[in-house]
Amino acid sequence: PNLPDVPPGEARDATDIAPGTEAKATGLPPLPLGSPSEKRLARRLSGLFKQLRARAKDVDAEGELRGRLVQQYRAAVDAEEPERVRIHLALDAWEKVLAERIALHDAPPPVVQPVVPRHPPLVIPNLPALPRGSPAELKLAQRLDRLVAELRQRTRGQDIAPDLTRQLVKLYGSAAGEQTATQRMEVNQALDTWQEQLKARLPK
Repeated sequence: PNLPDVPPGEARDATDIAPGTEAKATGLPPLPLGSPSEKRLARRLSGLFKQLRARAKDVDAEGELRGRLVQQYRAAVDAEEPERVRIHLALDAWEKVLAERIALHDAPPPVVQPVVPRHPPLVIPNLPALPRGSPAELKLAQRLDRLVAELRQRTRGQDIAPDLTRQLVKLYGSAAGEQTATQRMEVNQALDTWQEQLKARLPK
Protein backbone atom coordinates (compact mmCIF):
# COMPACT_ATOMS: atom_id res chain seq x y z
CA PRO A 1 0.00 0.00 0.00
CA ASN A 2 1.14 3.56 -0.72
CA LEU A 3 2.41 5.47 2.27
CA PRO A 4 1.11 8.99 2.79
CA ASP A 5 3.41 11.82 1.78
CA VAL A 6 5.09 13.76 4.52
CA PRO A 7 6.58 17.26 4.49
CA PRO A 8 10.16 17.36 3.14
CA GLY A 9 11.54 18.22 6.56
CA GLU A 10 9.94 15.19 8.18
CA ALA A 11 10.92 12.98 5.27
CA ARG A 12 14.51 14.15 5.56
CA ASP A 13 14.45 13.32 9.26
CA ALA A 14 13.03 9.87 8.52
CA THR A 15 15.80 9.15 6.05
CA ASP A 16 18.55 9.88 8.50
CA ILE A 17 19.23 6.18 8.52
CA ALA A 18 22.70 6.28 9.97
CA PRO A 19 22.92 8.88 12.67
CA GLY A 20 26.04 9.49 14.72
CA THR A 21 28.95 7.16 14.40
CA GLU A 22 27.23 4.92 11.85
CA ALA A 23 26.96 7.79 9.36
CA LYS A 24 30.67 8.51 9.72
CA ALA A 25 31.53 4.85 9.27
CA THR A 26 29.44 4.34 6.14
CA GLY A 27 29.53 7.73 4.49
CA LEU A 28 26.12 7.10 2.94
CA PRO A 29 24.89 9.99 0.78
CA PRO A 30 21.48 11.59 1.36
CA LEU A 31 18.52 10.19 -0.55
CA PRO A 32 16.51 12.32 -2.99
CA LEU A 33 13.16 13.53 -1.63
CA GLY A 34 11.78 15.45 -4.59
CA SER A 35 8.88 13.20 -5.59
CA PRO A 36 6.34 11.20 -3.57
CA SER A 37 7.83 7.91 -4.76
CA GLU A 38 11.32 9.04 -3.67
CA LYS A 39 9.94 9.96 -0.25
CA ARG A 40 8.19 6.59 0.10
CA LEU A 41 11.36 4.71 -0.77
CA ALA A 42 13.42 6.87 1.58
CA ARG A 43 10.99 6.29 4.44
CA ARG A 44 10.95 2.56 3.78
CA LEU A 45 14.73 2.33 3.77
CA SER A 46 14.87 4.33 6.98
CA GLY A 47 12.43 1.97 8.66
CA LEU A 48 14.31 -1.12 7.50
CA PHE A 49 17.62 0.19 8.80
CA LYS A 50 15.99 0.86 12.16
CA GLN A 51 14.56 -2.66 12.26
CA LEU A 52 17.92 -4.15 11.41
CA ARG A 53 19.81 -2.07 13.96
CA ALA A 54 17.40 -3.26 16.65
CA ARG A 55 18.11 -6.95 15.94
CA ALA A 56 21.51 -6.94 14.22
CA LYS A 57 23.34 -8.70 17.04
CA ASP A 58 20.75 -11.50 16.94
CA VAL A 59 20.30 -12.02 13.19
CA ASP A 60 23.11 -10.26 11.32
CA ALA A 61 26.30 -10.76 13.29
CA GLU A 62 28.38 -10.97 10.09
CA GLY A 63 26.75 -7.89 8.51
CA GLU A 64 25.41 -9.67 5.43
CA LEU A 65 21.90 -8.23 5.68
CA ARG A 66 23.21 -4.74 6.32
CA GLY A 67 25.47 -4.97 3.31
CA ARG A 68 22.55 -5.91 1.07
CA LEU A 69 20.45 -3.09 2.50
CA VAL A 70 23.23 -0.56 1.94
CA GLN A 71 23.46 -1.80 -1.66
CA GLN A 72 19.77 -1.00 -2.23
CA TYR A 73 20.19 2.33 -0.48
CA ARG A 74 23.02 3.34 -2.82
CA ALA A 75 20.95 2.26 -5.80
CA ALA A 76 18.13 4.49 -4.55
CA VAL A 77 20.34 7.61 -4.48
CA ASP A 78 20.08 8.21 -8.26
CA ALA A 79 17.31 5.77 -9.21
CA GLU A 80 14.60 6.67 -11.69
CA GLU A 81 11.02 5.50 -11.21
CA PRO A 82 11.40 2.05 -12.90
CA GLU A 83 14.51 1.38 -10.82
CA ARG A 84 12.68 2.38 -7.63
CA VAL A 85 10.08 -0.31 -8.39
CA ARG A 86 12.87 -2.88 -8.66
CA ILE A 87 14.37 -1.65 -5.38
CA HIS A 88 11.02 -2.09 -3.63
CA LEU A 89 10.84 -5.68 -4.90
CA ALA A 90 14.39 -6.34 -3.66
CA LEU A 91 13.43 -4.86 -0.29
CA ASP A 92 10.40 -7.19 -0.15
CA ALA A 93 12.76 -10.17 -0.45
CA TRP A 94 15.16 -8.61 2.07
CA GLU A 95 12.35 -8.08 4.60
CA LYS A 96 11.29 -11.70 4.20
CA VAL A 97 14.80 -12.91 5.04
CA LEU A 98 14.96 -10.60 8.06
CA ALA A 99 11.58 -11.83 9.32
CA GLU A 100 12.63 -15.46 8.89
CA ARG A 101 15.88 -14.93 10.79
CA ILE A 102 14.08 -13.13 13.62
CA ALA A 103 11.46 -15.88 13.84
CA LEU A 104 14.18 -18.54 13.90
CA HIS A 105 16.11 -16.69 16.59
CA ASP A 106 13.05 -16.05 18.76
CA ALA A 107 11.54 -19.52 18.40
CA PRO A 108 11.49 -21.52 21.63
CA PRO A 109 13.95 -24.41 21.78
CA PRO A 110 12.52 -27.69 20.55
CA VAL A 111 11.01 -29.88 23.22
CA VAL A 112 13.14 -32.96 23.67
CA GLN A 113 10.89 -35.93 24.19
CA PRO A 114 12.25 -38.43 26.70
CA VAL A 115 13.31 -41.68 25.11
CA VAL A 116 11.10 -44.44 26.38
CA PRO A 117 12.96 -47.75 26.39
CA ARG A 118 11.31 -50.41 24.28
CA HIS A 119 12.12 -53.07 26.86
CA PRO A 120 11.94 -53.20 30.65
CA PRO A 121 15.19 -52.78 32.55
CA LEU A 122 17.46 -55.76 32.97
CA VAL A 123 17.04 -57.27 36.41
CA ILE A 124 19.55 -59.86 37.56
CA PRO A 125 18.64 -61.47 40.88
CA ASN A 126 21.07 -61.54 43.76
CA LEU A 127 23.72 -64.03 42.73
CA PRO A 128 25.21 -66.45 45.24
CA ALA A 129 28.80 -66.22 46.34
CA LEU A 130 31.13 -68.35 44.28
CA PRO A 131 33.91 -70.52 45.75
CA ARG A 132 37.33 -69.07 44.96
CA GLY A 133 39.57 -71.28 47.07
CA SER A 134 41.41 -73.07 44.27
CA PRO A 135 42.87 -71.60 41.06
CA ALA A 136 40.25 -73.47 39.01
CA GLU A 137 37.40 -72.14 41.18
CA LEU A 138 38.80 -68.61 41.03
CA LYS A 139 39.14 -68.77 37.24
CA LEU A 140 35.53 -69.92 36.83
CA ALA A 141 34.24 -67.29 39.26
CA GLN A 142 36.08 -64.53 37.43
CA ARG A 143 34.74 -65.75 34.10
CA LEU A 144 31.16 -65.73 35.39
CA ASP A 145 31.58 -62.21 36.75
CA ARG A 146 32.93 -61.04 33.39
CA LEU A 147 30.00 -62.62 31.56
CA VAL A 148 27.47 -60.97 33.86
CA ALA A 149 29.13 -57.61 33.11
CA GLU A 150 29.16 -58.39 29.38
CA LEU A 151 25.45 -59.25 29.48
CA ARG A 152 24.70 -55.85 31.06
CA GLN A 153 26.84 -54.09 28.46
CA ARG A 154 25.42 -55.83 25.39
CA THR A 155 21.80 -55.45 26.53
CA ARG A 156 22.45 -51.80 27.54
CA GLY A 157 20.68 -52.56 30.78
CA GLN A 158 17.47 -53.70 29.06
CA ASP A 159 15.75 -57.05 29.37
CA ILE A 160 15.98 -57.90 25.69
CA ALA A 161 17.26 -61.47 26.09
CA PRO A 162 15.49 -62.90 29.14
CA ASP A 163 16.29 -66.48 28.15
CA LEU A 164 20.03 -65.74 28.12
CA THR A 165 19.73 -64.03 31.48
CA ARG A 166 17.96 -67.06 32.97
CA GLN A 167 20.58 -69.43 31.55
CA LEU A 168 23.45 -67.40 32.98
CA VAL A 169 21.82 -67.14 36.41
CA LYS A 170 21.31 -70.92 36.38
CA LEU A 171 24.95 -71.59 35.45
CA TYR A 172 26.06 -69.13 38.13
CA GLY A 173 24.03 -71.10 40.66
CA SER A 174 25.56 -74.37 39.48
CA ALA A 175 29.05 -72.98 40.00
CA ALA A 176 28.19 -71.83 43.52
CA GLY A 177 27.89 -75.36 44.87
CA GLU A 178 30.63 -77.86 45.48
CA GLN A 179 31.88 -79.14 42.17
CA THR A 180 34.26 -81.67 40.86
CA ALA A 181 36.73 -80.82 38.13
CA THR A 182 34.44 -82.56 35.64
CA GLN A 183 31.45 -80.50 36.74
CA ARG A 184 33.47 -77.29 36.44
CA MET A 185 34.48 -78.32 32.92
CA GLU A 186 30.83 -78.89 32.03
CA VAL A 187 29.94 -75.41 33.35
CA ASN A 188 32.75 -73.89 31.28
CA GLN A 189 31.54 -75.70 28.17
CA ALA A 190 28.01 -74.48 28.79
CA LEU A 191 29.41 -70.96 29.21
CA ASP A 192 31.19 -71.30 25.85
CA THR A 193 27.86 -72.05 24.17
CA TRP A 194 26.11 -69.28 26.11
CA GLN A 195 28.76 -66.73 25.16
CA GLU A 196 28.51 -67.62 21.46
CA GLN A 197 24.75 -67.10 21.60
CA LEU A 198 25.20 -63.77 23.37
CA LYS A 199 27.64 -62.48 20.73
CA ALA A 200 25.47 -63.70 17.86
CA ARG A 201 22.25 -62.16 19.17
CA LEU A 202 23.65 -59.01 20.73
CA PRO A 203 26.72 -57.85 18.80
CA LYS A 204 28.52 -54.81 20.17
